[in-house]
Amino acid sequence: FGLNTSFEFQLVPAPPTVVYFRYDYRGADAATAMLAAVDTLCQTAPPGLNLSSSAQATSVGGGGPREAIDAFVRGQYVGPVDEARDLLAPFVALSPVTSACEERPFWQVQQQVWPSANPAPHSWGDWSRYTRAALPQDRVAKMVDLLAQCPVRTDTANGALWFLGWVGGDVVGRVGRTDTAYVHRGSPLLLRPTPVWETGDPASVGQDLLDWTAAQIDIVADVTPDESYQNFPNRLIPHPLQQYFGENLDRLIDVKTAYDPGNLFTN
Repeated sequence: FGLNTSFEFQLVPAPPTVVYFRYDYRGADAATAMLAAVDTLCQTAPPGLNLSSSAQATSVGGGGPREAIDAFVRGQYVGPVDEARDLLAPFVALSPVTSACEERPFWQVQQQVWPSANPAPHSWGDWSRYTRAALPQDRVAKMVDLLAQCPVRTDTANGALWFLGWVGGDVVGRVGRTDTAYVHRGSPLLLRPTPVWETGDPASVGQDLLDWTAAQIDIVADVTPDESYQNFPNRLIPHPLQQYFGENLDRLIDVKTAYDPGNLFTN
């Protein structure tokens, strides 16, 4: 649409400390239980809770493909540590392999939880899906079953499931769907099947992982709205502009036409 030339920020005081948490798990059964707990928690989580969770297929060892799944949930809570522990009790009950839940300085946690080093150039084909309500429990189990069948599972080429809780809640939902260009309001969770592979891998590696990703979306297609997160751009998904912008698409096209009649800015 154009170039941003300046920004204005309305700042608020940062809290001196927040509660940092992380729980790690191993195996398909634990991953299923953890992701289901994330889904349940995100339906009613207070605004101070911010979390991400992932389950990734790893190289198969002696325990077989269902054991070779590494999973975690991590994030921060702006509030007392006792409140955080009450909210996070379902994750403790799942007997994580490692765990942490403690107050830490605010800026230290921002460096630990949110930024990451730039990875080496690689290929990927994310296709995300928002939820409007808790998923049927059998769908979470089917997604993890398919994760255990991931066709490629090395350090540099694999599939993962992300359940992201930072897209929803009372603060994001306070804005209407058509009040801004971002249409995905009222969605407590973002599901993100994530395939990655080396750009130099044989074409079949990428295609197998893309097919796996599409199959993951098929599992939840009938219980989620036909919407995808535009910051995970992917031209391979059906009708990407409609999935990214929903009922705002026609208005955005009108804006683009009015301010860029020569179509200078293209993708």
